[in-house]
Amino acid sequence: MRDEDKPFVCYKRGWNIKIVPRGGAGWRAFGAWMAAFGIMLAGFLAIMATLGDSSIGIAVTAVFVVISIVWAVVMIRWMMARSEIVDLDEMLDLKRRNEGRRP
Repeated sequence: MRDEDKPFVCYKRGWNIKIVPRGGAGWRAFGAWMAAFGIMLAGFLAIMATLGDSSIGIAVTAVFVVISIVWAVVMIRWMMARSEIVDLDEMLDLKRRNEGRRP
């Protein structure tokens, strides 16, 4: 996939990353991921409404948290694979080198 066709841009600086949707395709893909999470959240809320304050509710909450973490990691990896990567550290180094050459 060419960088121009990628639906996301990933800005990296060390361990920090910021993934931004680019164009309609990026926003639709992001919306699909959020809709899937919304469905999962609605299911969790429906289950919790029927359970009330039981010990099973604690287990269901723990399972939901684990699934949410796994879901987030998978989403980030999926988006990064479809992102144009912009390394900000590399760009800053290039800027510093270019500024050093100017009289």
